[in-house]
Amino acid sequence: MKKQIKINFIMKIFIIITLKLFLLNSVLFAQCYQENIDEGIKHFNSGNYTKAKEFFEDALKCRFNYIGDNEAAGEWISKCNEKIYGVYVGSVTIANVTEILGTATSSVRGQFTERGVVYSAHANPTLKDNIERPDTESETFSVNLISLRDNTYYYIRTYAINKADTIYGFETRFRTLGYIDYESAEIFLVVEDPPKYPGGEDAKMSFLKENIRYPEEAERMGIQGTVYVTFIVEPNGSLSNIKVIRGIGGGCDEEAVRVVGNMPKWKPGKQREQAVRTQFNMPVKFVIK
Repeated sequence: MKKQIKINFIMKIFIIITLKLFLLNSVLFAQCYQENIDEGIKHFNSGNYTKAKEFFEDALKCRFNYIGDNEAAGEWISKCNEKIYGVYVGSVTIANVTEILGTATSSVRGQFTERGVVYSAHANPTLKDNIERPDTESETFSVNLISLRDNTYYYIRTYAINKADTIYGFETRFRTLGYIDYESAEIFLVVEDPPKYPGGEDAKMSFLKENIRYPEEAERMGIQGTVYVTFIVEPNGSLSNIKVIRGIGGGCDEEAVRVVGNMPKWKPGKQREQAVRTQFNMPVKFVIK
C-alpha cells in the first residue's frame, strides 16, 4: 500500500514537472517569435527590407512548439518580397480536401512571368516538385490539387517567377483524409465533366507521337491503323484496367497498352463536382512513315 502511494506521488511530481517544462518552452518560443516580429517590423519601417525578411523568417523557426499567429510572419515576408522583387506572393488557403484531392487559393500581384503553387510531401517544395498553375489572370486564383496520396501530410506554397528570380510565399501544411477503396466504387460511363489529359488534346497527341515505338513486326508486315483502348480514370487521375477493345495485331495492341499506361495523371471526371471513377475509350493511331 505504501509502495503504491509512493509510486503515485512520484508520477504526480513527474507530470507536474513535465507540464511546467512544456509551459516554459511555450513561453520561450512565444517570446522568440514576438521578438523577431518586432525587429522585422522595425527594419521594414526603416526601409531595410532584406534584413526585415531575415527576422520574419527567423520568427517562423520559432513556431515549432508555439501555437501563435504564424500567418502574421508569412504576411510580412510577402510584403518584403513585394518591396525587394516587385512581386507580392501570398500564402495558400486549402479547402475541399479529400483522400486525393484539394483546392488551393492564393494571390500574386506585380511583375511576373509565371505563377502558381508547388507542393510535396516534404517541407520547402520547389519547382522540382508538383506544380499547379492557374488559368486566370486575376490577382487571386484557385487551382485543383490532383496528385495527392491519401492520409499524407503535404507542404504547399505559392511561387512567382520574376526575370531571373523565383519567389516563394509562406508555407502551409495540410493532411489528406484516409484511404478509400476505389475498386468497389461505381464506374461512370457518362459524367457531367469528362476526364481530360493534362494540357488538352494537343498535349495528348504530342505525348503519343513522342512515346510510341512502332513494333518491328507491324512495320515489317506493313500493318497500320487504329487501336482502340479502354481504361478507367481514377478519382486521383491515375489510369487503371487498360484494355484493347479493337486491335490491329503485329504488336501494336501491346504497344498501345504500354504507352497509355505510361501517361501522366489525367484530370479526373466529375459528377456533381465530385471526382469519380470514369470509363474512357481512346484511339491510338499507328502510321508507318
